[in-house]
Amino acid sequence: IWEGTTNILSLDTLRALSKGKVFELSLKSIAQRVETLQNFDQEKQKIVGILKESQSFIQKNLASRPLLENGARTLAFALGDIFTGLLLCEFANQTKNKRDQLVAQRFCHNIAQPDFTATESDINDFSEALFS
Repeated sequence: IWEGTTNILSLDTLRALSKGKVFELSLKSIAQRVETLQNFDQEKQKIVGILKESQSFIQKNLASRPLLENGARTLAFALGDIFTGLLLCEFANQTKNKRDQLVAQRFCHNIAQPDFTATESDINDFSEALFS
């Protein structure tokens, strides 16, 4: 089940984020950078919203390794999208180029909302179906 490249990288992301205050400091850094963006109000809202959802997922499931692992791939992709959107917006602010602004806006508009809805019951049901 966990043999795909993205799944392995996602578990590694969880491992890295669990070291010390890496996750907290990363969130703080991203939030500070998002606040400095100009002319990207909708994009800022989207990035901050997904950032908060990701933070909530981690905090809510710290005691449940199965739930963290189940959402690891979604979390890794959400963090990647957040950071890519942020970098595109920062670049567009620097270049002041209309095309760069449109690329940043289009990318942020198309970021999918992460789905962190799995529960312990869902995981147990899946395990029972798989191994029975």
